[in-house]
Amino acid sequence: MPTEPNDPRWREVLRLATTRPLGPFLAGRLLATHSTWIFRVTAGWAMWDLTRSPAMLGLATFALLAPQMLLAPWSGVLADRHDKRAVLAATHAAQALLMAAAAALAYAGRLAPPVLLALLVAVGTAGALHQSATKTIVGVLVGADDLASAISLNSVIFNLAGF
Repeated sequence: MPTEPNDPRWREVLRLATTRPLGPFLAGRLLATHSTWIFRVTAGWAMWDLTRSPAMLGLATFALLAPQMLLAPWSGVLADRHDKRAVLAATHAAQALLMAAAAALAYAGRLAPPVLLALLVAVGTAGALHQSATKTIVGVLVGADDLASAISLNSVIFNLAGF
């Protein structure tokens, strides 16, 4: 990894991160992943606020993450058999709508634990279905020469959003 700002490898990373179509994908990925992390924390906080129950907080986390374990094989099939961009657009739109519904219900004072659990399962399902497409679309967006660097940038974006 380049350590000095004048290192030519930094220019290569910057070139790759700002060219189409990878640059806009990475920017969108940063925003989408960041919003997902915000939702995860907020949903857990909401469940705790609603119930004050450690068991319900654990159940909320399970409801959000279990679909990723259960649907991983089908996520790969979905990404392989359909247009990855369409899969990403549909699953991200579904997640955004579900997260907005949770926020609207919370704002209106109508968010109850069973409703939150159902929304968490739905958000987790949409997230599970987009995982493989997110991981494999990088190879579609860049050439073979840039693939290793693009995969690294994609990983950095994921970790940066969580930070």
